[in-house]
Amino acid sequence: MEIILKAFEQESFSHQGKHYTLPPAVPYRGYELREITLVPRPIHRPVECWQPIMSARPRALDFMVRHRIKGVIGGGAVTMAEGPVHGYREAAARAGRDLALREDLCLGIFFHLADTPERAIREITPFDEEHVKMFGPLGFVPGITPAQLEASAPVVREGGHAEVSR
Repeated sequence: MEIILKAFEQESFSHQGKHYTLPPAVPYRGYELREITLVPRPIHRPVECWQPIMSARPRALDFMVRHRIKGVIGGGAVTMAEGPVHGYREAAARAGRDLALREDLCLGIFFHLADTPERAIREITPFDEEHVKMFGPLGFVPGITPAQLEASAPVVREGGHAEVSR
């Protein structure tokens, strides 16, 4: 993140970290390169960074606030939980920032509109099934039972083809 943010915020930059040194200390066109640039440069600066909030652990939220990364709360079990909303605000307070309850946060909610409830259910079902297959095993589908989770799991058939049992 430090490298990405430096690249976004500075005309040219270098980085000396635990895992990376940029630019590397190697000969470059007859001289030692001391800084590099990001090409193409971001058009709008400062660049807004947004990150999903999943666990709402203080360490992660402190990191986000320290780097001015805004939070996205949405999808799965975390959508309506109070932890991420209040946790982000508390992390900002620890960093000396007084944020309003909703400031620097985005709430994402899935919905589908159709002419009738029956049509909406029919149209959204394939997308909902894919959502459950992806996020159910991760614990991000509130209220799903073990039997429902097992029924949504793909079954690998001979030849490597995956199917969902119905």
